[in-house]
Amino acid sequence: MDYPTFEDENEIVNRYTKNIVPTVRGVVSKAEVLELQKLTRDVPIAEDIKIRAIKIVEATRAKSDNIEYGASPRASIGIILAAKARALMKGGIM
Repeated sequence: MDYPTFEDENEIVNRYTKNIVPTVRGVVSKAEVLELQKLTRDVPIAEDIKIRAIKIVEATRAKSDNIEYGASPRASIGIILAAKARALMKGGIM
């Protein structure tokens, strides 16, 4: 990944060094977010898909000149929850 251009870096610095509060419009309530999180965890996942996700994360832990530290079990959890959330959003639940 390349460094940002001067203009981009200037915008980044402005964003994180000024006291600017962005205007945000809520689209879901806290209760709805919590319910969606629960629904996501309830989405079933095939054992072979779960194993494939864990193997991908496990591969990051192999000794390599390019990778100093591999991903933690949280990465496996994150991949699986992301897949479940996508299935929930796409309606891919049976």
